[in-house]
Amino acid sequence: SVAISFILSMLGVGVIIAAVEDFTHGEETADNLRRIIIVSFFSLVVFGILSGIKFHYAKLLQSPSLQKDATCSLIGTVLSGSLFVNSLVILGESQAWWLDPTVALLCGLVALGIGLRSLYRAYVLQGIPVLSPRWWISSQGDGQDEITGRELTPEDLGDFQENELPKRNGGNEEEVEEKIV
Repeated sequence: SVAISFILSMLGVGVIIAAVEDFTHGEETADNLRRIIIVSFFSLVVFGILSGIKFHYAKLLQSPSLQKDATCSLIGTVLSGSLFVNSLVILGESQAWWLDPTVALLCGLVALGIGLRSLYRAYVLQGIPVLSPRWWISSQGDGQDEITGRELTPEDLGDFQENELPKRNGGNEEEVEEKIV
């Protein structure tokens, strides 16, 4: 889930940079607009289907990681839809070229906000050492369900044994509780 939050944050930064670049570039040519309309239409369909499938299975499996991934796909759907509609508008009225970079900038800010909020919750509130390379290499989870916070049972763990799961925050559950309060 933390890795997806990083990806969501990077997606936000990338989209913001692209939007700013589009603002500085200005209008597109008619030939480019026709190509953009075709590509954005197919992207809209693909990202839309992916978003629906991912949100469905995220809910079914109660997976926050898949839900964040579905959010990434949803942002791609919105960007593709915006690009498609705005390109059609721009074909008729070239002075409206700024619509697409505006929507892209807003999507980028939303993605960055969602990603940073999740990272903040993981690092500050839950005490997960996301800035430690050692944690990224050796982390196997904290033994709790990501959505409900309940302790995982042996049935939930499947092939993993309870004693294989590391203690949260190096065994300092009190420290994590203090940060939350």
